[in-house]
Amino acid sequence: MIQFKLNPKDFAYLGTEYEVIEITKYNYKNYIHLIEKTIQNFNDEIEWDEMFDLDASIDRFRSGMVMYIGVVDTEPFGHVWFEFTDTISLNKNLYNLFIKNNVENKTYTGKEFVSYVIEKYHKDCIIYCEVDEWNIKSKKTFEYLGFKEIK
Repeated sequence: MIQFKLNPKDFAYLGTEYEVIEITKYNYKNYIHLIEKTIQNFNDEIEWDEMFDLDASIDRFRSGMVMYIGVVDTEPFGHVWFEFTDTISLNKNLYNLFIKNNVENKTYTGKEFVSYVIEKYHKDCIIYCEVDEWNIKSKKTFEYLGFKEIK
């Protein structure tokens, strides 16, 4: 596992805006269909034993975690989760980033999506994330946005 940290001064905002839905413990019931669809999108492309399901998502919302789903033409194209690392600081953890690959007219990237979510919701925070060694695409995305590997 590779650990990364993003300081606000190092953040590279890419300037692309998307329709992003912020899902919390207060509104998740309104977006069950989108949550299920983005989970299905992931499972259609990737076989990963640690993938969360709807019940785990609801548990995450109830514990205060937040999910952001990117949408194009009412269809989810990706998601990412954030949680506070503690109740005192503004530090946050980013995890479970997924961007759908299997589409004909792809008009989005993981870099742009994460950049927009950070700019809109978390630009003043220190953000941590972990990436599996095999996940070169995510590693490059985070480095491009200004995340530094913690050694």
